[in-house]
Amino acid sequence: MNDTSHHAHQPSTHSPKRICLIDDDPAARFLLRLLLEHHGHQCIEAEQGTPALTLLQEGQIVNLILTDNQMPHMNGLEFLKQLHESVPCPPPVIMYTGQLNEDLKQHALQLGAHAVLSKPYTFPEILQAVNQALATP
Repeated sequence: MNDTSHHAHQPSTHSPKRICLIDDDPAARFLLRLLLEHHGHQCIEAEQGTPALTLLQEGQIVNLILTDNQMPHMNGLEFLKQLHESVPCPPPVIMYTGQLNEDLKQHALQLGAHAVLSKPYTFPEILQAVNQALATP
């Protein structure tokens, strides 16, 4: 079932990972993309959760998803819920929000988020969360 077994000789830290960035703020997506691509990752972007879900349902391979919570049409919590209902073996999700509180964090984790970060986050903070999520089997 593990289709990466023929690449076992390559350390996983050197193989580029595909990360989906979901945020209705183009500037936020741009900065995240610059940071992650600088660290060797490939990024695909979506303005909101619905097109991202469609990509995943169509079989787009993504190793990690970073999503904002406050977005029109579908917030991060709704995205998490629909992701786990509609995509078999979904990738880890890191959610970030400017309105972080313990209830929101617990709800996101219960819905399957790997991590929940508060905005504004620092680049070392987001990189640490990304590296931890990508290292999780």
